[in-house]
Amino acid sequence: MALGAALVLATVWFLLGNPVMAPHAIIAAFPHSAAVAQDPEKKGSLRAEQNSTATLIAWVGEPPQGGVEEFKKAGMQTVQPHILTAEERTTVTAALASLSTLDTRVPKEHLHTVAFVVGVPGEGTGLTSPAEKAGLYAITLRASVIEEPLTTLLTNKGRRVCTEDGSGVTIAVAGTGTNALTYVLLHESTHVLDISCGITADSSSRFVQDIWTSHSTLAPSLAVLALKTYFRDGNPLPVAKASSLYDALAQTLFVSVYAT
Repeated sequence: MALGAALVLATVWFLLGNPVMAPHAIIAAFPHSAAVAQDPEKKGSLRAEQNSTATLIAWVGEPPQGGVEEFKKAGMQTVQPHILTAEERTTVTAALASLSTLDTRVPKEHLHTVAFVVGVPGEGTGLTSPAEKAGLYAITLRASVIEEPLTTLLTNKGRRVCTEDGSGVTIAVAGTGTNALTYVLLHESTHVLDISCGITADSSSRFVQDIWTSHSTLAPSLAVLALKTYFRDGNPLPVAKASSLYDALAQTLFVSVYAT
């Protein structure tokens, strides 16, 4: 139930309109034939698609300096902005468009930039940070996630919690239904939704009550089950303990170790 509600919230936040290409690409895809020129509905649809395209493209830009500094504080000193290639721009456009299902009010009011950087390790993905203009936020992602399979992203993230110990045990997570870029955009955009709407700031929220006692402290009933992992200020566990870790996780409502 909590997962379903979270996905609904994420979807509400990132409703971005129709699939997008650069305006000139759309014009090229729909030549000015007599049939199009004479059909008001088709002309209106094309105009709406172009407007939607312009809105989405405006969000793809330079990462905020504050966001870059956050990466560097985490030890990623070589982080720098990445300019999308034409092929990457098409992929990003498709991912943004695939998140569109409801309306665009929240992103129009609170999203400033979707940006990409190089110099972030493969197991890292990105962050959401305040933009220079108050009330707006920037999503900054590592550029390599654009072409990354979801299985690779989830497996690398899962393996961060353990270290090799010669036991022969390994962690592999199968990701299906979407790609890594869409998954990460959904994740980060939900942070923006949460911050903008104060969802988890409300202690009576379904996403907080009986789950969290503070921003990073789990309720006692869950803290007992959630082992002290890399994601909860602990050290990586010997991989032989992975089964015990996931058995404990299965007793909670969290969908991953990272979710704790």
